[in-house]
Amino acid sequence: MERLRFNRLGIEIEINTGEPNLFEIKETKTCVKVSCEGKKVITVLPDSKIEIRDFIICYKGRVVVFGNAFVEAWGMSRVFARDKSRVVAFQGAEVRAGGRTKVRALDSRVIAGGRAQVDLEGQSTGYKWPRSRAKMNVLDSCVKVSDID
Repeated sequence: MERLRFNRLGIEIEINTGEPNLFEIKETKTCVKVSCEGKKVITVLPDSKIEIRDFIICYKGRVVVFGNAFVEAWGMSRVFARDKSRVVAFQGAEVRAGGRTKVRALDSRVIAGGRAQVDLEGQSTGYKWPRSRAKMNVLDSCVKVSDID
C-alpha cells in the first residue's frame, strides 16, 4: 500500500494494487492528474481523498472502473464503467456505461453506449447514445427508456 499526500491542495491518494508504479501521478497548481500507460485516468480536485484498487478508483461518491471489475453502488454514487465491467446500481446511483459493460439498475439512472447491456427495474431511467448497439432490457412497467439527442 502506498499513500501520497499533497498538503497544499488537501489531496490524499491511497494505492492498494499489486503494482504501485503502474500509475503516473503529477501535481499541478490546481489539481493532481493520475494516468496509466500514458492515458489520463482521473483528475483529482482539491480537498479530495481517493483510493485506487486494481483499476477501480473511488472518490467522493464517484467510482471509475476499467477492465474486468465488479462494482455495487448505492445512494448518490456515480459510476463510470468501461470494457467488460459489471455494475449493480441501487437507490439513485448514476451509471455511464460503455464498451461491453453489464449493468443491473434498480431505481437508478443509466446512460449507455457501445455494446453495453442494461437491465432496468423499479423507477430506473435508461438513456442510449444514438448509433450505439447498447441493449436496454425493461424488467418493470415503471421504467423509462429514451435516446439521447
